[in-house]
Amino acid sequence: MAAAVRLGAWGLVLKEMAPQMLVQCVRTVSAGERWLDNRSIVRALEKITQREAEVGRIATLVTPRELEIIRMVVTGLRNKEIAGLTIPEGTVKLHLHNIYEKLQVDGRMALLLYAQDHGLV
Repeated sequence: MAAAVRLGAWGLVLKEMAPQMLVQCVRTVSAGERWLDNRSIVRALEKITQREAEVGRIATLVTPRELEIIRMVVTGLRNKEIAGLTIPEGTVKLHLHNIYEKLQVDGRMALLLYAQDHGLV
């Protein structure tokens, strides 16, 4: 949200807001004014705070290297590609096994969904 405003957005509507709020935002911005609903800002900040807390909690479960591997997996890299960048492929597999156990996920797709749901991407 802050990035959108910093990049020049004059109005902000969250996807969970009522459709009439979008209409109000468009009318306000087309009149040359900024439109940022206070409730939207509060909700967005709450979400950001919750995600940061969750990322902090996850960081206590996995090592920095494991977090790095999670992020590489999320970008679509395969074990061989990750290994080519930093470590042997066998080590990548070992890290993934440990990650799956620590986060209680049962594979690459579950890890991807977990990372998306918990703000790791």
